[in-house]
Amino acid sequence: MKILYLADARSTHFHRWFLKYAAMGHDVHVASARPMSWPGVTTHALPSGGPFIPRLVVSAACLHRILKRVQPDVVHAHHVIEYGFIAALAGARPLVCTAMGSDVLIGMDSRKRRWLARYACRRAGHVIVRGEHMREAVRRLGARRITVIPNGIDLGRYPAPADVVIGRGRTILCARNFKPVYNIPTLVEALGLLHARGVPFQATITGDGEGRAEIERRLDTLGIRDRVALPGAIAPDAMPALYAAHRIYVSPSLSDGSSVAMMEAMASGCLPVVSDIPANRAWINNGDNGYLFAPTDAGQLCDRLAMALDGPDGGKYALGRNRQLVEQRADFEKCVGQVSAVYQDAIAAMPRG
Repeated sequence: MKILYLADARSTHFHRWFLKYAAMGHDVHVASARPMSWPGVTTHALPSGGPFIPRLVVSAACLHRILKRVQPDVVHAHHVIEYGFIAALAGARPLVCTAMGSDVLIGMDSRKRRWLARYACRRAGHVIVRGEHMREAVRRLGARRITVIPNGIDLGRYPAPADVVIGRGRTILCARNFKPVYNIPTLVEALGLLHARGVPFQATITGDGEGRAEIERRLDTLGIRDRVALPGAIAPDAMPALYAAHRIYVSPSLSDGSSVAMMEAMASGCLPVVSDIPANRAWINNGDNGYLFAPTDAGQLCDRLAMALDGPDGGKYALGRNRQLVEQRADFEKCVGQVSAVYQDAIAAMPRG
């Protein structure tokens, strides 16, 4: 099968997909505004500069030429707004689009974003969403065939831990960057409240981005700068060891499709303390296999963290239950099989002749 992907070729969320299909023996091409060379993959550069809408139009014209040369069996655009729209405008068929989360869950009150997303969804033969909570959003945008497939994780990189407490101490990890949607300031305020209560902890917040300086200032003001490490962006290969070194995983995100970081943490034996949003409620039952909190309520997050740190079994119940959930629903190998079925369906639905 000849597959043409449209995606950020530098992002681990996407390149593991096209590398997997290349390893399976498929003829894989990637068109990207952030091209990068990968073994076994043919890369095509799309325009990356200029005003947003004109760039999308120029990119579609560029992609149209690529389509004529490559003649793929299926085109798969990751992210409805931008790559999905470019593929639809270029006339790519059969077209599969993957909605990641924010592209269809945030900003739909903007007429421009809504029109771009609707244009892509209506012209896609199949739309993949990362969680059940996204199905209605893409249906309203005109998607006809919709399949829920999580992004999945490579379970071989996250072996089931033998014990969640030994060697992990009172440690808290947040593996989200500093974009507004990930709501890091609420976590910082909660850690300040935890400190004020005299609850001992050590925290790590990975990632980087705009707002880091303000976060550092707030940590100083709260007197917890020595308790919170900000190591910056962490290479994917280093993440398994980071999860294994922490006892609690926290995410204050305001919106998500399906969080790969949370799945990795669950597979690694971290106890999840995550925002009470649809994406997380699909995985976490509050007080059972983790804790949920109102996304912007620092006081409630502080309460949940204290409960997680001082629970009677130290969160050991998360070990078997959460690992089993991830194995059942987010094994990358199973997700690849599900996506392959979508490709075959999209190809079969194409008119003959």
